[in-house]
Amino acid sequence: MAPSNGSGHALRDLREEAGVSLGQIEKLTDYTKGHLSKIENGLRPASPRLVRVYESLLSRPTELPPPQPSRPVSSQRPPLPASYGGEILRARTTLGLSQRDLAALVGVSLGYVSKLENGQSFGSPYVARLLDKRLRQDGALLNLFSAASTCGPDPVRIPRPTILAKAVPARPSEAVEAAVAGAAAELERLRVHRHRFGPAAVVSHVVTQIVALHGAAAAVSVRQAPTFRYVEARYAEYLSWLAEELADAGAMREWLMVAVQLGADYGDSAVAGYAAIRRASTALRANDPETALGHVQAVLSDPELPSKLRRIALQRESRARARIGDREGFSRVMDAFYDLVGDTPAPPAQNWEWGPSWDPQLGSSRLTEATGLMELEEFRMAAEVFATTMPRTFPDGHESNPSLRHARVCFAIREATAYAHVHECDRAADVIESFLPAVPSESVTVRHDLRRLASILSRRRAARLRSLTPDIITLARTAHPRIRGKRPEAPNA
Repeated sequence: MAPSNGSGHALRDLREEAGVSLGQIEKLTDYTKGHLSKIENGLRPASPRLVRVYESLLSRPTELPPPQPSRPVSSQRPPLPASYGGEILRARTTLGLSQRDLAALVGVSLGYVSKLENGQSFGSPYVARLLDKRLRQDGALLNLFSAASTCGPDPVRIPRPTILAKAVPARPSEAVEAAVAGAAAELERLRVHRHRFGPAAVVSHVVTQIVALHGAAAAVSVRQAPTFRYVEARYAEYLSWLAEELADAGAMREWLMVAVQLGADYGDSAVAGYAAIRRASTALRANDPETALGHVQAVLSDPELPSKLRRIALQRESRARARIGDREGFSRVMDAFYDLVGDTPAPPAQNWEWGPSWDPQLGSSRLTEATGLMELEEFRMAAEVFATTMPRTFPDGHESNPSLRHARVCFAIREATAYAHVHECDRAADVIESFLPAVPSESVTVRHDLRRLASILSRRRAARLRSLTPDIITLARTAHPRIRGKRPEAPNA
């Protein structure tokens, strides 16, 4: 028989000719018999790796191109701090137990175990003791539980805009132009600092600056005040973004409204458009694509919208349409986005345009399209786009820009998720190991994507992926899971 063309029926013919059962194929791969059956019946696509496995049954050479080389992986990756949920998962899989097995051993529900492992809850001290005993951890889990429940970091408190009422009117000690320029330069310095050390590290500095700007605007002349209000609006929007990254939705909304109002005061309508785009992004993370679509359509109806914001709005609209399953609308929006990128010359580096800084190579790449394809559950096509686009967009050694490092991590997480969906487990593991050292610790955007990745990894049987799953859960865990209070111990505890 000739080598397979990759169709399900041809693969089944190869297997039957070799006298091999589905159970034997299951042992050779990370696929379940149910999934293999769907592939052989044409209900699921076969990966190149699986085709090679089938063709090797008859010792025939493969006609597929050689696999792409693995991404370089740093051998100096520091170990991640152990998390309570991640170590429960690691110990359970080491003993070969399922979540259902562990739930029965401890006397809790399957959902309870799932929440513990995913960092959604710590449970109670009583359950922690039982888990430590049943998983043979000799006190290690108890120590992690104790540390999590007593020594966890306090959440960063972002003050509400009412703090501006406490600003004391005070003229700047230097010329107005110099004071405004200094405040603007300080904001850019804080942005860089945030990318390196996380949003919590800059909150207090941003608050101090915005209060000082508010006081200065109240002390200078009516003619000079708008220049301070302009920079103050930038600080308010940035504080709103920090609040969103730190999962403080109330502070995010209130500071965003302050930025919009300040923009209206000095005649800048673009800030309102960017605020609507920000709300669309929040709605997408909350899995509310209809609301997101409403926000971006309102923005795009403004003929005066700057081209930079129009590009960002089209990116958000493409994701929203993909999320609701509108394939035709997604394609139409992506065409409009590519037309706009092609017709508009790359804008110069300007610090005071609303929205993230525009990188021509990243902005014109197909990574937004790949993200939308994942929303449409076109995982094979998304994986192919990621495979060709990521190396060109983020070549080795091209990470001097901290914001681009953050973008690379976000897209790499999605790339690994696409590979995991199509059972390209080795490639998924290569990508995961490449981005683990660079994952920002407090980003709600990154945690959202990591939780989606952890969900698909939990359903894969490949040893490399299972070994990485606890690390992914450690990074994706919620910052402050609920800890249940003590209860009377059972006699046999």
